[in-house]
Amino acid sequence: MVVVRPESREYAGDGYRAWVSGWHPSLDSIAFERTATIERIAVPTPPRRFSIGVQAGYGLTPAGPQPYIGLGIAYRIF
Repeated sequence: MVVVRPESREYAGDGYRAWVSGWHPSLDSIAFERTATIERIAVPTPPRRFSIGVQAGYGLTPAGPQPYIGLGIAYRIF
């Protein structure tokens, strides 16, 4: 009588680990260990040309120049 015992082994290397077993060894499972490098690059955004905000100043009316406070649109030259 010949007794044949199943083999069970574990193999590991850079980034993986594998397990094999059986009389004629076959792959049971394998696990990969991934390492990733994330690089963030800052892209400069151009300044906004138009803006909306609270403004104060003098306005021309039929009654003549008068002070006012209100919402207005501004355009940035530089």
